[in-house]
Amino acid sequence: SSVGVQHNIPHMRGLLSLAVGCVGSLEGLYVLEGTTGQLQQVNRTDGSRTAVGTPLAGSGWAIEDACAPVTVDQTIKIHYTLARPSASPESVWTLVGASLQDGSILSHVPLPTYFRNEAKACEYTLDIDDNDRVLVSGVAGGQLLTAQINPRVTEGRVVLIANITLADQPAGAQAEHPSSTFDIVRKLLWYQLEHGLAVVNVTAKTLQGSVPFPSGRNFTGLSFDTGTEKVFALVVGGDKVAVAGIDAAAWPPAVAMVGGFAPGETLARSGASTTVIVRDQQLVTLGTASMLTVAYDGSLVHKVPVCDSACPASVVYEPYVFRAMLV
Repeated sequence: SSVGVQHNIPHMRGLLSLAVGCVGSLEGLYVLEGTTGQLQQVNRTDGSRTAVGTPLAGSGWAIEDACAPVTVDQTIKIHYTLARPSASPESVWTLVGASLQDGSILSHVPLPTYFRNEAKACEYTLDIDDNDRVLVSGVAGGQLLTAQINPRVTEGRVVLIANITLADQPAGAQAEHPSSTFDIVRKLLWYQLEHGLAVVNVTAKTLQGSVPFPSGRNFTGLSFDTGTEKVFALVVGGDKVAVAGIDAAAWPPAVAMVGGFAPGETLARSGASTTVIVRDQQLVTLGTASMLTVAYDGSLVHKVPVCDSACPASVVYEPYVFRAMLV
């Protein structure tokens, strides 16, 4: 049963209202299985997984086995990823939204043509902005492009909000497996490139600046913490993995690297393989065989196997118990 109150969301006025009710907790970690596109809720302490609905393959959608960019709309509880119709594997990548409650497909929006159709899914990143719209970012023709997609409307559904020339900034070219995150406080998109982070002001549609990587290291698994208002990342490239905290309250941002542990396997193998649990001040990341929980101080909290049947292609955290229902 649903017990809650009715909310009208200002940026959706005229489109829909939301009834928010407790229908069993949707809070938790969600992974997308690489082979079938099966959405699963996962226990970070023992690695056990519970399927949510039917796999994407059963609905006619195919994802890449190795990695799949993901994000979650925390208001309406929608899990987004990129997929292609199983019957047309050469067709354009499509933003597919599925319910966190039952895995049902709620929306599918093809990516605009200025993105490269031949690109792998993990060359793109997905984020949610402060108005519950999906930000799709990727590199094409030497430009860092970000499209804002609102699957809930038909007019102005897809808008290009950033078009940054990579040659004009020092963070380098496209990373093999980029990650990104959106700072909802300052309206900044943080995007991982080859030699550093590009920081894009999506309001002004301009490059705010860049943050270089330390020599021989790389920041990946970018995650914005709404509590501390900092960007956190895993620092990889050496014998040990550390955690970087980036404070963008002033410019240039202050960067602090702390801790370090030997993971015993390759971590953050794609841009969508790390997520943040703000409440516990932890990052959760996927390795080649395990899922690891890492505290902000750089210490390893949990390490559990997650590749018993098929390895997850991505992980994302939903922090809220309540579900918003379309009415």
